[in-house]
Amino acid sequence: MIGRKLTPRAVFGWAGLSEKLVAAEAGIDDYNLEMAKMAVIRTSDELPGNAELRLLGAEPDKLVMGWIRTGTEDLLEVVNVPRAVLSDIKPDSEAWKSVRADLMSGPFVDYRRFSIESGAEAANGAKPAAKEKAAAKKKKR
Repeated sequence: MIGRKLTPRAVFGWAGLSEKLVAAEAGIDDYNLEMAKMAVIRTSDELPGNAELRLLGAEPDKLVMGWIRTGTEDLLEVVNVPRAVLSDIKPDSEAWKSVRADLMSGPFVDYRRFSIESGAEAANGAKPAAKEKAAAKKKKR
């Protein structure tokens, strides 16, 4: 049956849809892709404001990613990432286990869900997470 081969996903915008199609065509697990993008973001010196990191293409040795302006979907910058970043992520390791579980919790498989959720929590008066508390403490010094 065709339905068994389908994986439901919620995406926002053409860039999000295009990325899922590129990943599927290249045989890239979208959970690992999102964790790889998080690793790239964590190790970047500078991040463009109001932009999202998207997979634009995949080659045997590299992932072609791009910073896309949120809202207009204009391409701001192309970033070539070694494809090995996908195999460097060990989804069952303690460092990634909870992230993967969160990504798998619904059809919106995107690293941005973490910023959307934390923004919603803040808007609803939720207490800041330990990491946020530590950052705020550093600022006061």
